[in-house]
Amino acid sequence: MSKRVRIRYKKGEEIAFLSHLDVWRAFSRLVRRAEIPIEFSQGFHPRPMISMGPALPVGASGEEELLDIFFEREPDSDLLPRLKACSPPGLEIKETWFVEEKDKALTAFPFLSLWYLSGTWEKIPEEDFLKALLEREELFTLRSTPKVVKQIDLKKYLRALRARSGFLEVELYSSPSGGARLEEVLRLLEEGGYKFSLEAISRRKLIPLE
Repeated sequence: MSKRVRIRYKKGEEIAFLSHLDVWRAFSRLVRRAEIPIEFSQGFHPRPMISMGPALPVGASGEEELLDIFFEREPDSDLLPRLKACSPPGLEIKETWFVEEKDKALTAFPFLSLWYLSGTWEKIPEEDFLKALLEREELFTLRSTPKVVKQIDLKKYLRALRARSGFLEVELYSSPSGGARLEEVLRLLEEGGYKFSLEAISRRKLIPLE
């Protein structure tokens, strides 16, 4: 049987401000506490073989996050309860299953993500406005990096928008070659006259696409 295990977990609000790297470190410690024989990389600085799914923004929680762990040998059948027993507050292990080592890495998948943003609207967007926005042929916005400012078309990434009092739901597509940022979506809405004061972010679903 495969020595590669995929884990579905929740990153709770208690640890929302941990970075992507901090979560990786938390899983490294978790596996050690559970006394599970994890595989290490080769070279002068061996690292635990843990492959994370798409990163969450710092400050965001996640209900259905994914990662892969590679083991030195096939783990025992009590893997899930051992991980659950050693998990720190805010990190909930939901499910584990074996993945064939020849199968794609998480970093190679396109994903569909459902985001739930809590906050306050100055004015709630009408459904007709959101529908018209999604039907545009182009949705250009500017993205700043330390070296350059470039134009990004969000059209191929933005799949759905739902707005009500106190929240905004955003459905985004991403691929290994790129994706949209939530702040870019909020900027599009603000340019249309709909300013949203963000208070909390949660990724409710993370769905790998074949």
